[in-house]
Amino acid sequence: MKRLLCGFLSVCLLSVSALADVIWEPESSFYALHRGSCELEQRSYWVNSPEGYTTLWDEPGGTPVANIPNGTLLFVYYRYQGSRGDWGIVEYSADTLRETALTLDESEIPEDRWFEVWVPMEDLVNRYDNQSFLEEYAGELLDEERTLSLSGLLYCTYTYPEGPLNFHQTQKFEAVELTLSPIYVDASGREWGHVGYFYGDRNVWFCISDPENPNLTGPSREPELYPAVTEAMELPAAERGIPVWVIPAVAALCAVTGYLLFRMRRKKT
Repeated sequence: MKRLLCGFLSVCLLSVSALADVIWEPESSFYALHRGSCELEQRSYWVNSPEGYTTLWDEPGGTPVANIPNGTLLFVYYRYQGSRGDWGIVEYSADTLRETALTLDESEIPEDRWFEVWVPMEDLVNRYDNQSFLEEYAGELLDEERTLSLSGLLYCTYTYPEGPLNFHQTQKFEAVELTLSPIYVDASGREWGHVGYFYGDRNVWFCISDPENPNLTGPSREPELYPAVTEAMELPAAERGIPVWVIPAVAALCAVTGYLLFRMRRKKT
């Protein structure tokens, strides 16, 4: 019975781990047809167009859905790079988009649910994050490991060294020992360590030298943005390209026609 229970718990843990690793994919028909040209992005971006706003589209170069101002923060799930340019797909709720948009086409907004829109990447700039830090300070990172025991600590996690506070534990923590790598030493001589996954958070940093201090955030590293427009801007005209459903429809029609011609020739012979 004990072995059976252990086996059951093992299966449950494996199932939870598998579910945690499932990656969301868009329902967009454009994404389905161009999956090979799309890559997982999962980064936050600021709208930052010289015009002061950008346009969201139902698909790259398709029908415009809304204009949103500079300074709007978007989370790009996937990035398409192909014949139609460089685009990111984001998810919006109808209510949030109505609150954010300068102008929008209500006929393109589904009621009471989340939906997907595409945005040109040239109008975005990434929010400074862990990946930005790793790229900027690649030459200063130490390829070493440190261990940190969280037992009894009201620990803090940060997005990156001296970056925004990510989480501050308010109750004494259970006995957990972490292995941190790489290591970074800031200008004040404090050691920081990185962990790829910690209780639902990905890519967080601990200040090894002062793990309970919630006041280690330094100056902002966010980029300067172009000024945002505040007036309603007219939506651009829809592109007159071929709708995404036409391509598979034409392919299916050709296949059926070819089959019928083949049958007719066989009957004649």
